Amino acid sequence: MVGLAYESYPNTPHNDRAITLLEHERLATPLGLSGLVNFGAGTLPLYADSTGRQVKLRAGVGALIRGTRFQNTSETIIPIGANTSGNARIDLVVLRLDRATYEITPVVIAGTAAATPVPPAGVRNEAGGSPDVFDIFLAEVQVPNAAATTTAGQVKNRAWWLSGSGYIGLSTAQPPVEPGAILREHNTGITYIGTTTGAWLRQYTHLGPIEFGERVGWDNLAWDFVRAGNVVTMSMRLQRTSATVTDAVEFGDLMDDLRPPRTWWGTYSSSTHDSNPTVAVTSAGKIILAASGSKPITNVAVLVSNMTWPTPP
Repeated sequence: MVGLAYESYPNTPHNDRAITLLEHERLATPLGLSGLVNFGAGTLPLYADSTGRQVKLRAGVGALIRGTRFQNTSETIIPIGANTSGNARIDLVVLRLDRATYEITPVVIAGTAAATPVPPAGVRNEAGGSPDVFDIFLAEVQVPNAAATTTAGQVKNRAWWLSGSGYIGLSTAQPPVEPGAILREHNTGITYIGTTTGAWLRQYTHLGPIEFGERVGWDNLAWDFVRAGNVVTMSMRLQRTSATVTDAVEFGDLMDDLRPPRTWWGTYSSSTHDSNPTVAVTSAGKIILAASGSKPITNVAVLVSNMTWPTPP
């Protein structure tokens, strides 16, 4: 038979059902992602305690990288290189799959010292790349000039964990985007899905009702927000309890999930107005009631009835 331009495996004609480690990676990678496993989400895998210029990988930390399993059976000390440059440096600690042996080991990628240092990017090459390695991130480590020890505050988590449908992570350390994968932020409860544009797209959010707190000089009769998807609805009824307001009055701050992408305008009403004056909600989370000398806000109820605005995903 003429040589074929295709192959399939594992099967008997293909090396009597034996597969190479590279072939195993090609089989396993499309079926799953790479990240930490077998360790509680939110329990940071790497820490420092000022016992030396080093970080420590906790016992029990496991990982799956491109189909190869890693398990840290006891606490592992990872030395951090000296810094005598005169400037600070930020190193990146990773778990690295090296395809020369298909072993996974902790690796410190030294950053470049600078007045304003930035961490290195890490390496996530496909098979055959140069270098032929694939990293998952554990932490960034600040290395001050002439530092003799590493403190707890100098370690910034960059790790994420695998779940049944994708990733579990922290809002401060999202994993690289995988199209179609789901990311659930452990500390916020927010869910994202990976897109083909290289971004995490936030999924449907429902919040509410959320009550806005009391404000000095006002009786908060009712002030609630509801977010359904990407639309926020505000209902407000306040009673002025102190001096008459003749200028604009500002309230705040709204939580990020309730803020519009730009200033959004509506109207409010009270028994002292012949027409409806304006209320503004800003992208910075401020709520502003407009008033003037001819239309003051006195000791009466102020009402905003179901004002709505869009908010980013």
